[in-house]
Amino acid sequence: MRTRSVAFIALLSIPALLSAQRIPRPRIYRRPEPPPAELPPQPVIVANQLAYQRSKWSFESAPLVSHMEVPAVGGGTAVFTTLGMDNHADYRINDHYAATVDLDGSSDFSTAYDLVTEIGARYRPFALDADVRPYFDLRGGYLYMSDQYAIPTPGGGIVAGSQFESGWRFARGVGATAGTGFEYTLTRSLSLTTELTAMRSRMSAYHVSSAAALPNGEGRYWMTSVRYSLGFKYNAVHIVHALQQAVH
Repeated sequence: MRTRSVAFIALLSIPALLSAQRIPRPRIYRRPEPPPAELPPQPVIVANQLAYQRSKWSFESAPLVSHMEVPAVGGGTAVFTTLGMDNHADYRINDHYAATVDLDGSSDFSTAYDLVTEIGARYRPFALDADVRPYFDLRGGYLYMSDQYAIPTPGGGIVAGSQFESGWRFARGVGATAGTGFEYTLTRSLSLTTELTAMRSRMSAYHVSSAAALPNGEGRYWMTSVRYSLGFKYNAVHIVHALQQAVH
């Protein structure tokens, strides 16, 4: 009986002895990392600038003054100063280069008028958000022109009380234009624009309104014209609402 009691006590003592010999492992506590702070909202001015996107297309309309010099029928040089309108459109390829198309016409309301269609390119060295943006144009064009002339009547006779016979010369040709100007920002979409261009054209007369034929060499001629325009440019601006909502 005594032996059983000793064995029972020994069995109960073994787990206590084992737990007493084990070294307790210290608990390691990690400090939780705080979540990253939210970025501060962008200033309203910066956000609004980022929210505006310009259209690739822009349009200009400008009154122009054109000074033209052509060989006169019968000799000398004929000079015409005409008033008209220039309509310009360009498609922006990037911030500095654009493809352009121009349609313009002018007349002095009595002795000459011309119509011009031109295709070319425009280069802007400054950024689009600059207040003053100079530019340079290079274009090729097709020109239609008509001018009035007067030549002596054949044989020195008198026709309708005059020794001169008047008529109209109709001509067409191609030419090259170079120009420079600048844009000045008025609003986000509207700018003041001005330009000075020079055009050199090779013309060919295809019709005259007089019974008398043109003298030899007057059917083909060179024409020089200088044009100045002052008008307005419109470039649509779109607002990106997502950016404004993110700011507010």
